[in-house]
Amino acid sequence: MSRRFGRSAALGVILLVCLPVFGAAEGPGAPEGIAEPIRVTDFRGKELVFEEPAGRIVCLIESGLSGLYMLGAEDRVIGISRNVYTESVNRYYASLDERVRDKSLPAPGNWDFINLESVVSLRPDLVILWAEQTEAIESIEQRGIPVYGVFLQRLEDVYREITDLGRLTGRSERAADLVRYTQQGVARIE
Repeated sequence: MSRRFGRSAALGVILLVCLPVFGAAEGPGAPEGIAEPIRVTDFRGKELVFEEPAGRIVCLIESGLSGLYMLGAEDRVIGISRNVYTESVNRYYASLDERVRDKSLPAPGNWDFINLESVVSLRPDLVILWAEQTEAIESIEQRGIPVYGVFLQRLEDVYREITDLGRLTGRSERAADLVRYTQQGVARIE
């Protein structure tokens, strides 16, 4: 595993561990009112435009998955990284989502390997991958499926990821609350 993936996974685990402290979003995760198209530029510099929040998300990176759960958008997740079923984070996700506990949520790949046919068969509105997975991203986008590419190097990137995922899922207010809460906690620690 490369150093970048190790740091990124660590940042995702930090966010996941903080989840019980400030809880998952209240309510069923209904999107906020959307008046105009949702525009987000991913870490590759690619602009994604949606007419409505993504409703079917395949998230193959753990930092994005923990963000979706913190945003209260777990009901939109239709595919996860297979690492969630085998790594130490499994017990946390299993306690949050019976689909993970029962291993019934499809796991079509991870940062190392993606089963393209499995991803496409899930009919996602959005796929979340590492920005450096260029071949997989190209193959998925060629099939008309938008991809949000992530590249985490510092804490500000985590804030950006949460903010963008909030916009993509119609949970911008929740994302702002999470970022603000985390920034305040980091400031207290410093």
